[in-house]
Amino acid sequence: MSENQKSILVDLILGLIISVLIFVFKFDSGYSLLHLLSDCTFVPAVILLGLGGLRFCTNSGSLDMLGYGFETLRNTIRNMGKIDGGPKEDYFSYTQRVAQERKPYGHYLIAGLVFLVLSIGFVVAYNLIGS
Repeated sequence: MSENQKSILVDLILGLIISVLIFVFKFDSGYSLLHLLSDCTFVPAVILLGLGGLRFCTNSGSLDMLGYGFETLRNTIRNMGKIDGGPKEDYFSYTQRVAQERKPYGHYLIAGLVFLVLSIGFVVAYNLIGS
């Protein structure tokens, strides 16, 4: 089993745990089974797709300036009172270093899409069968 398949499996298990928790807490709410199943699969879909979208934005470098600013602030606070604060990393070097540490995001999107398709299927079945 490849590393990507393991990541997808872990995300699917995490989504399944979230789905079961939502099902347990909403079971006595009076909704039909298809309505509950739709809700239980939509929430992990939103969470996983949101995580994948954030990771995509981070990997594209859109949050590099924010990260550089926080790291500079942290180093400034840490080195307060010292005469030589140590070597300072410029923005270009920071972006080059961070670009090498990027993590994949596709497994979040794949697992999120699985739960979204399930949720859409349950909504269609709910609308066809009725409440």
